[in-house]
Amino acid sequence: MSEALDFSSLTWVRDEIGKGLDGIRRALEQGLESGESSFLEQALRELKQIQGTLEMVGIQGATLLARELEALLQEMQGHPEQYGEEAYEVLMEALLVLSGYLEWSQQHRRDIPVALLPYLNALRQARKAQPFREQDLFNPG
Repeated sequence: MSEALDFSSLTWVRDEIGKGLDGIRRALEQGLESGESSFLEQALRELKQIQGTLEMVGIQGATLLARELEALLQEMQGHPEQYGEEAYEVLMEALLVLSGYLEWSQQHRRDIPVALLPYLNALRQARKAQPFREQDLFNPG
C-alpha cells in the first residue's frame, strides 16, 4: 500500500509542516514555563492544520501520530489539572518523532505505521486510553 502513495506531494508541504511543528513546540514550551493554558489552544490550531495536510498527502503513520497528539492536547486543554510535565515530555518527543518520520518517509518512499507504535501508545497512555495493538496499525481507520 505505501508504494502507491505519491510522496512527491509530501515534498511540497514538508517545510510548512516543519514550521507548524516548530510553532507547536514553542507554544508548549511557553505554556510549560508560564503555567498558562492558552498555549494549548494555539498548539491545537497548528496541529489541526498539520493533520489535515497529512490526511491529504495520505501518510497513514504520520496521520495517526498527529491524531494521537491532538487527542492528548484536547484532553490536556479540558483537564489541565490532571496533566503534568510528563505529558509535555511525551508530546515533545512525539513531535520530534513526527518530524523525523516525515523525513524518513520522504527519503525512503515508505509509510510503515507500526514503526510508530511505541510513540502512539505513549500518547495514548498519557491520556489513559487503551494501547494500540500491532494489528490495529495494519488496518488503521
